[in-house]
Formats: sequence, structure tokens, C-alpha cells
Amino acid sequence: MTETGKPAPNVTKKLTKRERDRIMNLAAVRCPPVQTAIRFSSTDSQIRAFLDGETDGEDLLHAIYDHVLDEPMPERLRAILKR
Repeated sequence: MTETGKPAPNVTKKLTKRERDRIMNLAAVRCPPVQTAIRFSSTDSQIRAFLDGETDGEDLLHAIYDHVLDEPMPERLRAILKR
């Protein structure tokens, strides 16, 4: 709360890539260094970018759900839409 009794504004600090990596990989930070490299999938990278506010998530939604667009529409739903 501020002195006037109003709640303080909600301010989110923009994290640097290094800060994000440390936060997202806490287990790796606490363990002794290992010579293996962790590779993230492109979907994982898109999720992280969306959560960080760097993208609007359009590419992420396409990566996750585009296969559904190729499925045929059920006959019962098609009948309802034709009314």
C-alpha cells in the first residue's frame, strides 16, 4: 500500500535472457555444472516467449493445434451448422 491508502501499482520487471534462463532452470543452477547441453524444442521456446510477453502466441497456437484443422467435421455438427 502507498501512503494514500491506495494499492501500489503492479509493475513487472522485464527480465534479461540470462535472468529468465536462471529462473526457468533452477534445478540446473543448483546442481554442479554438467558438460551436457539441454536442448529445448521449438514449441518449448515459443511457450517461454509467450509467457515472457515477447509474442502474442499465434505461432504457438498454430504449432499446438493446427493438426486439429485437418480432422473431418463430424456429421452431427455439420447438420447443426446447415440449419
